[in-house]
Amino acid sequence: MSDHIDIESGYDNEPAERLSPLPQDLAVQYYDIEMQLYKEDAEFYASFVEERDHILELGCGSGRVSRYLAAHKRVELTGIDISEAALHRAEKQLLPGLRFVKMDMRDLHFSRAFTTVIIPYNTLNLLTGRSDILRCLRGCQKYLQKDGLLLAQIFTPSKRALISKKKTFQFQIFDDTAGGRLIKEIRKTYDSSSETIQVEERYRPRPSSPRKQREDYRRCYTVSGFQGSHWLSLFEAAGFSVQHHYQDFQGTPYHQQASRLIVVCRKKILKSRNRTPDLFCS
Repeated sequence: MSDHIDIESGYDNEPAERLSPLPQDLAVQYYDIEMQLYKEDAEFYASFVEERDHILELGCGSGRVSRYLAAHKRVELTGIDISEAALHRAEKQLLPGLRFVKMDMRDLHFSRAFTTVIIPYNTLNLLTGRSDILRCLRGCQKYLQKDGLLLAQIFTPSKRALISKKKTFQFQIFDDTAGGRLIKEIRKTYDSSSETIQVEERYRPRPSSPRKQREDYRRCYTVSGFQGSHWLSLFEAAGFSVQHHYQDFQGTPYHQQASRLIVVCRKKILKSRNRTPDLFCS
């Protein structure tokens, strides 16, 4: 982080707590600030794909992973998301071979099959019910080619965290590309009965100029909090064979206390599966 930005020390000069709902366009902008230097996951996914592969990415956001794969592997990639703000930002940075579509990952509709499906950065956690998760995964299975791969990253809280119903707090500071810094606070509350996590994110942009007007924001949402073994059973139930499961992108074997599950799955051949034509959707 830069040492030349004047940021208030501590919280002595902080204004009284006033948090506005986080607009979608700012949510995308702040996500890009947070992830601007991160490429570890994209490098991992790139190791599983070949040049000119046809890739489907669920929860593509503003295209961070998509652009890396297009630039380094020259793949044909279709990215889907339900956020118009994210897709608009992705379209502004379009590379050859990329295509972005607004689509719900629970309701996939294509007229072609893909060699690989990628579900990055805890996107599956946004589905909080078993039926929705299976609907999504079975859609992925349907539109994968024979022996196709599914790669996913999932957040997995420890059993201890779920049982204790503890609230956790994280605090991060990022350099803002427009000048100043962005303070992000994350508060999580665990619910063992529903196996969900209530997440509250607070964003406090701190511009380098003290004269610049500032406003703090918050957004709240719920994510699934299943343990790793539950997730693995869902992939199997959806028609996948789990080839590998790791706790990091270096290939460390997953264990039940790890907070991150990375899976490499291969499509099972089902007797009743419907074949999909190898054409792009219109």
